[in-house]
Amino acid sequence: MKKLICSIILSLVIVGFSTAQENRLKNLVYIQYANLSGEVSFGGHFNGNGYSLGYSRYIGDRIYGDFNIGAYHFAGEGSWVFELKEEEKTYWNMNQWSLGVGYDLVREQKLTVSGELAFLKLSNVLVDEIRTSGDEITFRSTRKIDDKTLLANIKGRYHLSDNWMAMATLGYGFGIQRYKSTHLRLGIGYNF
Repeated sequence: MKKLICSIILSLVIVGFSTAQENRLKNLVYIQYANLSGEVSFGGHFNGNGYSLGYSRYIGDRIYGDFNIGAYHFAGEGSWVFELKEEEKTYWNMNQWSLGVGYDLVREQKLTVSGELAFLKLSNVLVDEIRTSGDEITFRSTRKIDDKTLLANIKGRYHLSDNWMAMATLGYGFGIQRYKSTHLRLGIGYNF
């Protein structure tokens, strides 16, 4: 799966750079501050703050492919699986990537509003098992879990110049496996 994703990304980048002169401004790279929050199917909720990096490539007049990766510092409550020790709460303890397609719904001189549908994968560390004897913990283990779902985004881009833009993204993860999530991202992008 990782090889397939790397191949797709590499293909988008190669095609983007090789045709950049004839298809001016078809590529977009961006960085965004991100807030991710959600509910867990087995109980509890979480919230995370971090950053995401992305690359988009237009494959038609209004249709584009989009890849995004992000890292978050998340904390959860409402379930024993979120009871991490301080040394387990590393600053970047949740990461995500998404791969999808978008369509420009509104395109004006300064403003572009797009809808996106993507595959989303979230990974984070949770408490896997706790065994107790009275009030004393006798065994405790953690593991990294993955959550895969669909993500729907609305992305707004305000063009500051021919190449630079301010961006805002609001997304919803459908919770097919574990996490129903809400994503809010603000940042800047560069078209080339």
